[in-house]
Amino acid sequence: DATVHLSHSGKKIQFISAQARPQLQLSDLELNNQVWGKQRKKRITVAVKQIFLSGNFDVANKKLKVDNAKLRLPSGEITTNGVIDFTTGWDLLGESSSVDIGADIGAIAEIPVEGVGSVKISVKGPASNIYLGFDVNLENGKYVNLNLGKVKGNITLDDKESKLILKGIHGVKRSGGYDVDGIIDVSGEDEISLRAKIVEMSPEDIFDIFK
Repeated sequence: DATVHLSHSGKKIQFISAQARPQLQLSDLELNNQVWGKQRKKRITVAVKQIFLSGNFDVANKKLKVDNAKLRLPSGEITTNGVIDFTTGWDLLGESSSVDIGADIGAIAEIPVEGVGSVKISVKGPASNIYLGFDVNLENGKYVNLNLGKVKGNITLDDKESKLILKGIHGVKRSGGYDVDGIIDVSGEDEISLRAKIVEMSPEDIFDIFK
């Protein structure tokens, strides 16, 4: 369902606005780091095998407004709102109260991720410098080959610099908890700089994180 509004003056036809209300089944949807006119080693940021898209999309004044769009995954639904400004860039926020990240997304910046729970996904910035953020609150979390247990915090991909920024990550294992902050280089250099603070955790639970 789509509507396009045009104005006509003499021989000139001018685009005014357009509205779309899609109901689309999409397969093998991929977001990567490629930018038109730039040579970069390809890196898949996020890939989804199956998704159903619906919602309200309005184009006017060089902007695409996303209103209450639904991204339905096999394990849950992400509700998305915001604006894509064709001049200044992206400002979108998607939220889900429950999704299986491991089953539906599988990896962030080609690093395997697992966990079930709530997630907020933000996309901000111009196409040349996108920030893709994940605010998570997960059970049985796993990332960077670490068994994180119950974990919440923020993971943000700085696409221009090819870096993952971990901020305010707080996890709970059986006997205690931990906090993690730092940066992971995903450009191919495989550099990891993380700071961890462990609070009253048994040796068994510490070893379990690294299994």
